[in-house]
Amino acid sequence: MVDIDKLYYIKDYSGNYYRINDRDDLVTAQNVDEASVFSYVEANKRLSVGNKKKFI
Repeated sequence: MVDIDKLYYIKDYSGNYYRINDRDDLVTAQNVDEASVFSYVEANKRLSVGNKKKFI
């Protein structure tokens, strides 16, 4: 079972981390230090909006 109170990084199968830019878009981060953290609910909302990339 997933703990929805924790914060998570969004990371794809290629090892790329993601962040939110100033236009509220999900973009690739340079590294984990630059990556945004997301609640479980927010991460699912960001990933379920027609993205064709595979994320873990």
